[in-house]
Amino acid sequence: MGIWQRFKRMVRSNTNAALNKLEDPRRELMLLEEDLAQEKQKARQATMDAIVEQKRLEKTLQKEQKQAEEWEDKARRALELSDEDLAKEALRHKTRYDARVAELELEVVEQRAAIEALKRSEQMLAEKARQALKERDLLLARMDQVEINQQAQASTNMDDQSPLAEFERIKRDIETTEASVVVNESLHTGLKEADFDRRLKDLEHSHTPDDDFDDALAKLKAKMGKAEQ
Repeated sequence: MGIWQRFKRMVRSNTNAALNKLEDPRRELMLLEEDLAQEKQKARQATMDAIVEQKRLEKTLQKEQKQAEEWEDKARRALELSDEDLAKEALRHKTRYDARVAELELEVVEQRAAIEALKRSEQMLAEKARQALKERDLLLARMDQVEINQQAQASTNMDDQSPLAEFERIKRDIETTEASVVVNESLHTGLKEADFDRRLKDLEHSHTPDDDFDDALAKLKAKMGKAEQ
């Protein structure tokens, strides 16, 4: 199956799937123009052959018509010479040529119709070829875009796997770990400070009955000391 037939199937079916089945899509699509030129050449040759056949038929028709006319002339001369039997024989020959002339005239008419049909087919093929090349160019443009996207994706993947990308990942991990440590220390320190402040506050506000007796005892000792003096 030639690329022209495959291309027609490709356009009718899923284009991407059809492209994937081709061994070298770009090469085969580029060959489309060459194959189309060959198809058009075949169509032109078929038309030319039909025209040559028409010329041959017309030439043969003219010869048969001339033979029929000559036998009619012979029959006329035989009658002029009063030889009816010879005239009848000449007319029998003329009749055979007349029959052949009728067949050839029909063939010429049919051949002309065939030529017209071939010319219309050529025009249709030329239009289809023009449309096919237009669609081929669109497919090539789509393939170019796909290749660009694939290259961009490949470049992105390479960047993700490059030493610099790995360094950036490690750097982010370290920064994240450091941030976590700072947060933890801050929370822990905050808790210590809060605990200290709370205990200090408790001490400041703490008061027991023994404190009153301590004060009274001190005052009593002071009085006793003065009395001894």
